[in-house]
Amino acid sequence: MRRRALYFFLSSALLINLALLAFDFSLVKVLRKIVIDKDESPIYFATGIDKLIDAVNPSGNIFLLFRGFDGESARDVASIMFFRAAYGAYPKKIFVSSEEMRIVRGTEFLGLDFPPDDQSLARKGISDVIIFQRNSAGQVSYEHKTLNP
Repeated sequence: MRRRALYFFLSSALLINLALLAFDFSLVKVLRKIVIDKDESPIYFATGIDKLIDAVNPSGNIFLLFRGFDGESARDVASIMFFRAAYGAYPKKIFVSSEEMRIVRGTEFLGLDFPPDDQSLARKGISDVIIFQRNSAGQVSYEHKTLNP
């Protein structure tokens, strides 16, 4: 029984590798670009957020506002951007809405256009606001504001 399981496992692994080579699977292309060519463009929406948070170097917490992230793929990108920002800013906090909102998927806040007032920003210890704007062509730009203490 063990021998059959081993043969099955090895055969499956071989077939998967042959399929990847034969069909030039896009994952292989992406990995080759990132690992061998050192080209981060396929994952720039993630690495770009890391670089942005490093460049902002906030003294306090950060408020993110997302505009124009409609459609399923845009929502997925916004979710990755939110979680990357939260990871990169840690131990500082990322805010995207009122404190009552619970964020699980990273898309619950999209479409709210919740512009906080200066008093609520100050209460949360927010030193920087980053507004991400996605245009109709899918390009994302941002505007960064450092708040006065």
